[in-house]
Amino acid sequence: VVAPVAKVDSKTAPTTASELVFEPSQKDLTSEQEKNVKDLALSLKDKSSNIKLKSFYDATSSDANLARTIAFNRVLKVRNILFANGIDKSRLLDIEVLEGDAAKAHKIAINIFQN
Repeated sequence: VVAPVAKVDSKTAPTTASELVFEPSQKDLTSEQEKNVKDLALSLKDKSSNIKLKSFYDATSSDANLARTIAFNRVLKVRNILFANGIDKSRLLDIEVLEGDAAKAHKIAINIFQN
């Protein structure tokens, strides 16, 4: 017996994901990270895909509130680069700032959803 293949909802399953990795106290994007986000925006400019941003911070750090604030500010910078490079605001589905362990913290996941 073959189990039926579940239908994947394009609103919930990303077809492409990019990831930016930061040093724990890094507040700004490096010039290479900015270029990567700009290049991604340009590659998506004429497509109908939507974007969801997830920023992770280390909830176990000695100052988790500061870590969360840094993660939030980073993801806003990524959002602003996307908008400044032709991504319409209506295409941004969500921004999340999430707790992560030390291995997952200090990252921003850029998930792309096809319409």
